[in-house]
Amino acid sequence: MTRTHSLTVLVFFVSAGIVAYQVFLARLLALVQWHHLAFMVISIAMLGFGAAGALLALRQLRRPRVAPPDDPYHTETPPAYFPPQELPPATRPRRVDAFPEICTVLFGLSLAPAFALGQFIPFDIYEAAWKPQQYAYLLLYYAVFSIPFTCGAAAIGYAYIAARARPAPTYLANMVGSGVGALAATLALSYFSPLKGLEAVAASITVLALALMSQHNSRLAIRLAMAALVVLASLKLWPVELAISGRKGLPAVLRLPQARHLAAVYSARGRLDVVSSPALHLAPGLSLTFKGGIPAQLALTRDAGPPEAVTHSTGTKGELAYLGHFVAFAPVEDIDNL
Repeated sequence: MTRTHSLTVLVFFVSAGIVAYQVFLARLLALVQWHHLAFMVISIAMLGFGAAGALLALRQLRRPRVAPPDDPYHTETPPAYFPPQELPPATRPRRVDAFPEICTVLFGLSLAPAFALGQFIPFDIYEAAWKPQQYAYLLLYYAVFSIPFTCGAAAIGYAYIAARARPAPTYLANMVGSGVGALAATLALSYFSPLKGLEAVAASITVLALALMSQHNSRLAIRLAMAALVVLASLKLWPVELAISGRKGLPAVLRLPQARHLAAVYSARGRLDVVSSPALHLAPGLSLTFKGGIPAQLALTRDAGPPEAVTHSTGTKGELAYLGHFVAFAPVEDIDNL
């Protein structure tokens, strides 16, 4: 595989991984915080891409490069941001720059740790109204979650620079890879949690980058592979825990006496949790004049939000009589037959 082809393959998979990371991060933020914060994933991605562009510009200023003279697309006067330099002698073997592969490995290995680090930031969107330090925590959110985007975008940007004479294949790989990543991440959410999705993307992207790097720099690939094994093993030994906001409904229900978390089901639409507790009585709006009892209930939450009741009924007459003491049931005449 030529260097051009390997960079095109790299762009395809990194693009898919970046968009998949956006999908998984949006779901995780909607779960641990609120769905309002899920929309800021796009701005976090743009921050990472901007930081990667600045990094590549600084790198080109320190290590200027031009296309070799045998390139048919090479111009006599290169752009100002790629000043000419003397090429090494033909007898000296040309070293392949492993910068895109290194950035890709860092992208894969930073996915889960970046989210885990964000769990330690005490950001509370409700306290932002009276605590200015919450805005500093929000900036930390942006800084931490943008690290994988910066690494992945740097690899893609390098490929665009290398293919500036013929950017069409790189652009095609970028667009198709992004679409595949969005579709794959959405389908994956129906089978496992977003955290498992991050781990799967991290492992696959890292293995791909190491395989491409081994073609021209096997020593560096082996060193990075050992570091990757340490990071991935650490994620298995110390899995990332979801720090759900205490202001959401699920933590409140779990604080009830003898509360038991029965199930958690993931899908592309959100996470459903089922909780049971003898002290659970969900009947908001019930009249104070009602003197009877409420049947056993289960609490159902979506993305750890406000709980909804699933009432157990045996079909006994009068068991659901409490429903007649809601304002919504005022038009119902035959309420005694419930």
